[in-house]
Amino acid sequence: MAAPSGIPSAAALMQQVMDEYSRRALPALPPTATANLETLADHLFAGGLQSLFVRDLVKWRPFRRNPNIGHRALADFLTSGAVPFAATTNFDELVELSAMELGEDSFKASFTSDEANVNRGHRPFLKIHGCVCDIDHTLWCKRQLDGAPPVSPANLTVRARLASAQQWLRANLPEKDLVFLGFWSDWSYLNAVLSESVHSVHAPLVILVDPQSAAVLSAKAPELWAWANGGGEFIHIQEKGEDFLTELRTGFSKNLLERVLQSATTGFRLVRSGVPVPPTAFDGMSADDLYAFRRDVGGVSRLRIPKYSEPDPSMDAVGRAHLLLRHAGATMSGSHYISSDHKRIRIVNGKTKLISQIRQEFSEEPPLPGTLEDDIVICAGATEDGGVPSHIVRGSTTATVVRSGTSARWVSLETAIGEGMC
Repeated sequence: MAAPSGIPSAAALMQQVMDEYSRRALPALPPTATANLETLADHLFAGGLQSLFVRDLVKWRPFRRNPNIGHRALADFLTSGAVPFAATTNFDELVELSAMELGEDSFKASFTSDEANVNRGHRPFLKIHGCVCDIDHTLWCKRQLDGAPPVSPANLTVRARLASAQQWLRANLPEKDLVFLGFWSDWSYLNAVLSESVHSVHAPLVILVDPQSAAVLSAKAPELWAWANGGGEFIHIQEKGEDFLTELRTGFSKNLLERVLQSATTGFRLVRSGVPVPPTAFDGMSADDLYAFRRDVGGVSRLRIPKYSEPDPSMDAVGRAHLLLRHAGATMSGSHYISSDHKRIRIVNGKTKLISQIRQEFSEEPPLPGTLEDDIVICAGATEDGGVPSHIVRGSTTATVVRSGTSARWVSLETAIGEGMC
């Protein structure tokens, strides 16, 4: 619900549904129906108004736009492979939108075990309660799961999907470190479903992220609380999910980048024998700047996903270039370096290709404002191409509002070292 997302809380959504219901001059709602969103849904569904509820009373617009930093972090983890999977009871598609904004060509959530087992180019994102993209098959109350016959086709699909998702979770949760983001719910049926999914699962570490107190959470879901405390290590972090996810994403990115530089220290010592290895830290940087560094270390443009979660031997030259620039007195500015002679320098992974090839791959990037334009791009691991014709590599162009381009000079790491840049 954090800004800029406008997804309503359960209480706010209940009030919105009730207001819309009243505007339609439908029969008055009894007090027992208005205790919370679950009781309201149960009452309306029992009266045959399930389709009216999901199609007309619920306003779905906020579930489709304005992802926040938490959604962006989850999208990063799933597209880079930093986590094996994620599961959610949320209906919104904001993680999917975030993944597309980061550069994923196609990000598709899963609703069943069969779908979760399909390789989609990203880790599985299992939606166990349905999605805004298929509103007729969303789960709102326990009646949909165990109501007496006749069962509507929509609820038969909901039951089949949930059973399949639970089966997949039972197979994939054991012996995983688990992070729950606000999952101790106010809705009793949700807690019952979750408890049934995990009660026999052993997890070495369970982290519950929720700003509410231990007393409140244990009272809401005593069986889940007992399960979490009855196995391995249990940690309750009292903060909002989006704050925790941003901290986790920042820590993950820093750790990954620092390991790339640490693995390059042997090469640095061979190039700069007898001098101290510069610090490898990436402290004080924003999550977005760290992500931009990860893209460059992986050798992908600003419109692509860095699909790695561990350092790779192909990154050795990139790590060495960072260390050499730091040794030469360059300082970080955003996701770039500023040299001692005030040049703005970017380091990208050349991946053993010709510089012209790498530059062509990066030509899709939109132009940056003039003050943020690079002076030099070091293609670490790339080979000088000896003057490939400009009609092939597009040459050095001045960026405009209608055409991507760069006035930067693209050089190999060897050239940068030979010319005293680093």
